[in-house]
Amino acid sequence: MAHDTPETAAAGLDPARERLLLRAQCAKLRHWCRGLLDEADGTDGVLAADVERELRATPPEMSLDEVWAVLRAVTQGEPLPPHPPASADVPGLAAERQRLAAEFFKLHDAAFPDDAPFTDEYFAELADQPGSSETISEILARLEREHDGGR
Repeated sequence: MAHDTPETAAAGLDPARERLLLRAQCAKLRHWCRGLLDEADGTDGVLAADVERELRATPPEMSLDEVWAVLRAVTQGEPLPPHPPASADVPGLAAERQRLAAEFFKLHDAAFPDDAPFTDEYFAELADQPGSSETISEILARLEREHDGGR
């Protein structure tokens, strides 16, 4: 499958919803990367100079409020908020999301070296703990909310 987002493929989203979801995820990751670059200790020199320059020069396509509105609409099956059409297709957006996620985790790992690594094994261990009934998607959503101050 050309998509790198299991949550969208598993949900069987139509292409318009999937495209907007991927755009929102890219915007969210771009916000997070820029925040770590601007505010976190230990991120200097972590990324290639051209990647850091691009992240700083290219603003996120959506505000975080717009991102959360899109995420809420997609996950709750609500009507999508109005947004300009995307110039990129789903595979291109999925690749961009993957790239931004990789850059985010490089920055995150440098800024917070003592945090548990977000690997498949880490999530499997969480799922195996007694009393844990969260799916990986739910865990990721919770971590995203916690990272953004509970939004």
